[in-house]
Amino acid sequence: MKSKDFLKISCITDLNNAVSKVGFAVLLAGILCFFIENATIIAILLVLLSFPLILTNRVYFFDKEKKFFRTYYNTGGIKFGGKWESLEPYKTVMILSFRESQVMNLISISRKVRSQGYEVFLSGEGKKHIKIYEISSYFKARKIVDKVANALNFKIHDQYEERMQEFVRQAGRK
Repeated sequence: MKSKDFLKISCITDLNNAVSKVGFAVLLAGILCFFIENATIIAILLVLLSFPLILTNRVYFFDKEKKFFRTYYNTGGIKFGGKWESLEPYKTVMILSFRESQVMNLISISRKVRSQGYEVFLSGEGKKHIKIYEISSYFKARKIVDKVANALNFKIHDQYEERMQEFVRQAGRK
């Protein structure tokens, strides 16, 4: 197989994946070991072990010719997980926008911070879909969508672009 027969999409470090959560648990255990007498070496080892786990990223690997994909985790060059699955149920790659808000408190000041984010999905018949990317930049999300759509010959559904076109149409009527 030639490398041009494959498409690889590496997600930015996602602190919400299962491996990162294990990393946070190991970090917490390491911090707690600092308070146990004669466990300092174990504490240091656990804290050091936790960082590669926390910084694990998810990689999607697509076989363009055979129409299969697999997901695996990459931790410091070590790859694990993921069996090959068929791309047959999926026909569309889509961008969905979402809004996030967080409340930040500092003494007596409370401030709500809002941000816009974008998720890239493979979508198929019924409710079958897989989230392959989440990012705060529309242009980067669109670049990934275009890359996947071109490589796999999928249709594109861009919810954000549709909303912007609708906004422009409504503004033109007024």
